Amino acid sequence: MKLAVLIAALCTASCTAINLAAVRPKPQLPRANKESNKVLALRGGGVVQGVQKICGNSKSPGFSVGLLKDCIQASDGLLGVFAWSTLYLFGALGWLNLLPGDWGAKLQNAFESIYRKQGELGYIRFEILFILSAVANTAVLIKFAGDSARLLHWSAIVWATTFTLIVLKFYTEKQMGWIDTDGLGARLKYDGIQLFHIGFAAWLWHGVFRGTAA
Repeated sequence: MKLAVLIAALCTASCTAINLAAVRPKPQLPRANKESNKVLALRGGGVVQGVQKICGNSKSPGFSVGLLKDCIQASDGLLGVFAWSTLYLFGALGWLNLLPGDWGAKLQNAFESIYRKQGELGYIRFEILFILSAVANTAVLIKFAGDSARLLHWSAIVWATTFTLIVLKFYTEKQMGWIDTDGLGARLKYDGIQLFHIGFAAWLWHGVFRGTAA
């Protein structure tokens, strides 16, 4: 199961990254300006300005919450999905003892602590959602290759649907008694995780409908 989690996490991160890259071609800089651009990037201005351009020509200052919001909106929420998937990637690497120290294992234990029984089956269900989403994203890449707007839009639909299913998955598992909600601490943990997933789903659906309206 550990290897399956790692493969699923890698599929999720890589497919999402490819979809994002399709709408962000690397600019071709004139050869005469390469050295000056390197100096500018080292000073930080070039990096910040580049990120601002990538994020829908954001006017927010570098390393600000506003810039992060603009970046997520510009990607129809897919940048957030990429960040979310890396958490599970690190957890899987920790499971396989491929990270220094024990913080990878601690992260995985934090994921597992929500379950009081059938935790392994709960994670198998997560793996299925990861893999199905990766397969769906691959189909989107094949169908809409060369059409970055539709590629972004349909990838956002795939992940909005995935997060909606994740919310339903956790709710169903709680109803079956797999998830510990006894006591205030356990209840707050479950509610926090669900609000996190609901927030991501809402953000992605917002990106989907915003893209449809456009």
